[in-house]
Amino acid sequence: MEARRWLRGVAIAIAMLAALEGGLRGVGAGGERRPRPRFVNPEGGWAAAGVYYEEDPALFWRLKKDASIVGGWYRTNADGFRGPLAVPRSPDVPRVVLLGDSVVFGLGLDDEATVGAHLEALLETRLARDVEVLQRAVPGYSSLQIAKLAEQELPRLRPDLTVILAGSFNDQAPACGASDSEIAAAMRAPPAGALGRLALWQGMRRLLGRGVSAGCPPLSMQPPPPGTPAPKTRVSVREFDANLRDILSVTRRVRSAAIVVVPPLSRKIASLQPWARRYRTAAARVGGCRIVDGQDAFGREAAATFQADELHPNRRGALVLALELAERISLDHTLGVPTEGGSIRSAIDLAHGVARQDEVERFVAQGRFDEALALAAHDNPATTTRRYRFAIARARARVGPCDFDLADFPGLVEARAVAAECSAQAGDDAAAIRHLRAGVRMDRGWVHGRFLLASALAEVGDAAAARRHLREGLRIAPDDEDLLDLSHRLE
Repeated sequence: MEARRWLRGVAIAIAMLAALEGGLRGVGAGGERRPRPRFVNPEGGWAAAGVYYEEDPALFWRLKKDASIVGGWYRTNADGFRGPLAVPRSPDVPRVVLLGDSVVFGLGLDDEATVGAHLEALLETRLARDVEVLQRAVPGYSSLQIAKLAEQELPRLRPDLTVILAGSFNDQAPACGASDSEIAAAMRAPPAGALGRLALWQGMRRLLGRGVSAGCPPLSMQPPPPGTPAPKTRVSVREFDANLRDILSVTRRVRSAAIVVVPPLSRKIASLQPWARRYRTAAARVGGCRIVDGQDAFGREAAATFQADELHPNRRGALVLALELAERISLDHTLGVPTEGGSIRSAIDLAHGVARQDEVERFVAQGRFDEALALAAHDNPATTTRRYRFAIARARARVGPCDFDLADFPGLVEARAVAAECSAQAGDDAAAIRHLRAGVRMDRGWVHGRFLLASALAEVGDAAAARRHLREGLRIAPDDEDLLDLSHRLE
C-alpha cells in the first residue's frame, strides 16, 4: 500500500511537471536558447535583419550579394561587398584589401568617394601602374567579426597589402546580453542535451542568473552621467587587442604587408563612450605592423571638418584618410617606388573633385539649378551626376513646378517620394499612393516610405492597409518615432 501511494505521488509529480513544461513551450519559452548578436543596430531601420543583411554562422551577419541598398545609394557585388569584384590575380597588378566596418564601407558616401576608391586613384597615380583596391567591410562589424572575415577572405585574395580599421564604435558599444566572444562560443557549441532543452531548466538557469539574457537595451546617444562605470561591451579591450593580433597573424600567413589604422575619436563619441580611448591606445600599440593614426590625419577638429556625423568620414575625411594611407604606402615602397610628382598631381585632382561637389551643392541651395547640373556633369561619373540631377529635381519640386522625369532616377526611391508629394499637391491622391507603393516595392527597407504610404492611405480612409504598412515598417525599425506616433493615432 505504501509503495502504491509513493508511485502514485511520483506519477502525479511527473504529470504536473510535464504539464508545466508543455505550458512553457506553448508560450514560446521552451527549447534551447542561445545568445543572439545585436544585428547591427535594429533601431537604425535599414540595417534590420532580413532586409539587406542575412545571418551567417561564422560572421553573425553579412550583406546580401548583388543587393541594392537604400534605393540604390549603395550596391553590393557578387561577393556581398561594396566596390569592385575581385578578379583572378595578375602578377603585374598590386592588390590591396581594406578590412573594416562602416567607416571603410563608406556610409553616406558615393562609390567613388569612399576611402578605397580614393586610395586606388592615389596609388595608381603615384606608382604609374594599375592597382587593385578591394573592400572587405561591413557596417556594424566588431574586431572579432573582422578577424573571422580575414580568415575567410585573405587566403583567397592573397593581397600584397592589408589595411585594417577596427574599433571606431562597434567594439566598445554595450553588449546586447552577451559579448561577441560569448555569442561566437555559443554558436560553435554542440546542441544541448535533453536536460538543456527543457523549458523548466532554462527558466531555472535564468532565475539563477546563469541563462542567456534576452534584454537588449537600445544604443544610447546621450553621454552617461559622470562616474558611470564602463558597461559590458561587445568586445573588451583585451579581446580587441587579441583580435587585431589574430588578423595580423593571417596577414603574415598569406605573406601580406599590413597597416593598422587607429580610428579618429570625435568629442561626441568620446563623451558617449568615455572608455573608447582605451581601444585607440590598444590599436596604436598592437605592434608587428605599420600604424596610421586617423586622429593625426584629421587633427583636433575632426568632427567639424572631416566627419559627417562625428563618426563616419565625409568626402573630405575619406580623401584625407586615403592621402595619409597613400603617403605611408609610398614612403615604405610597399607596392613599388612612386613616380616623382605623382602624389602632388593626384592630391590636386581629388581635391578639385571634392571642391566641385561642394560648389554643386551650393548652387542647388541657391536655386541655380542649370549651373549645378552643368558643373556636376563635368568629369563626374554617371552615378554622381544622376544623384545631383535628383537633388536638383527635388529642390525644384519644393520651390516650384514638379518638372522632372522619374525615368531619370531608376532605383532611387526618394524620387518616388517627390513624385508622390507633387501628385498630392495636385489633388491626385491615387497617383501619390501608386508612387509610394512602387517605392516600397523597389526597396523593402525604405522605412520613411512606409510611413509616407501609411499616412497617405490613412488620409483616404484605408486604415487597414495603413496599419499593414506600419507593421512592416515597425518590424524593420521598431523604434521609429514617426511610425509609432502614426500607429498610436490609428488605434
